[in-house]
Amino acid sequence: MSRPVLLVNSVTFALKGHELLKMNGISSRIIRNTEFKAIGGCGYGLMIDSDPMVAQNILMRGGIKVIRIIQGGNLL
Repeated sequence: MSRPVLLVNSVTFALKGHELLKMNGISSRIIRNTEFKAIGGCGYGLMIDSDPMVAQNILMRGGIKVIRIIQGGNLL
């Protein structure tokens, strides 16, 4: 099963999001988004091992907007 990816606007937001998720016990990995780059200019994402909705809520509370969530190569 593939891991969900939360797309964000910039590498800066990806770095901040990575730290925020880590502080909340969620492991993530910053990835360069090549397949869906044209979508809203979001060139970076956070690949996670947990529920994407929980991670999205944590990021949003931290001021990081999630542009899209990709699950298994499909946009959610």
